[in-house]
Amino acid sequence: MGTTTRTDKEVRSFAGSLWKGIEQGADALAVEIRTRDLDWEGQIDPDFVLSQMIAMNLLAVGDHARSMKTLILSPKLGPSSATIARGAVESLARIRWVTIGATADEVRVRALSVLHSDVNKSAFATEFVGVEGELDRREYLDLVTAQKRAINATAPSWALGTAVREAAADAWGNADLDEWTPYSQLSSFAHGMMPALGALLVDGQLRLPRQEIVNHAAFVLGIADRAVHVLGRCPLPLLPDGTVAQLWESIILRLEPLRRQLAEEDNGDRPFRVQG
Repeated sequence: MGTTTRTDKEVRSFAGSLWKGIEQGADALAVEIRTRDLDWEGQIDPDFVLSQMIAMNLLAVGDHARSMKTLILSPKLGPSSATIARGAVESLARIRWVTIGATADEVRVRALSVLHSDVNKSAFATEFVGVEGELDRREYLDLVTAQKRAINATAPSWALGTAVREAAADAWGNADLDEWTPYSQLSSFAHGMMPALGALLVDGQLRLPRQEIVNHAAFVLGIADRAVHVLGRCPLPLLPDGTVAQLWESIILRLEPLRRQLAEEDNGDRPFRVQG
């Protein structure tokens, strides 16, 4: 895109409005997620796990966006923005990966696969309560595995990196851009890599440049839009009919003029690429 006459303050304001839209949409959808209570036979109800997983990740997306809508207005903002944007992308990738299953049972297996991985890796989860009483981590993981095997469906192995790559390809697959590059750049900022931080250095301080203000907002909004539409088509319905159109598409339509104005500030600059 050619150079415009907009000030940095105006560009930050456009980006803040996009983040506010993501916040409003994610928060509104989280409230509408149906609580599952189907009297599932077994100690772990995959439908309940699914509804809680999606609702909490939508709330996480809303919280990340809430932080960004305020922080993006500060000219002192630096690499912390990438950490926040990266968190939103990862929650959205989880939502999309779990709900894109071809059948209701595949969605259940996907949700249980994510649960198993999260519990296995988490430092928070140490004690659990099952139908027959308290369980330790290993006992709970064994129950999750048994429940997965009891469902007559298969699903790919869960890996966050794969989920992010697939979400990015879904949102940006037709663009002249390697879908992994934007997430890789967010990660390189968040991890303190020298090429990334060096790109932010201005007069001895780390400052988010104009192009990254555009990149962060556009990348996350694109992935959010695709993830929400996949959620809306989930074969195990989690939202009432018409919810995506009413609570998400209406916001995206309202934001479209601002999104286009922000896109005019995109000069396509990609000063570095980090493999990973």
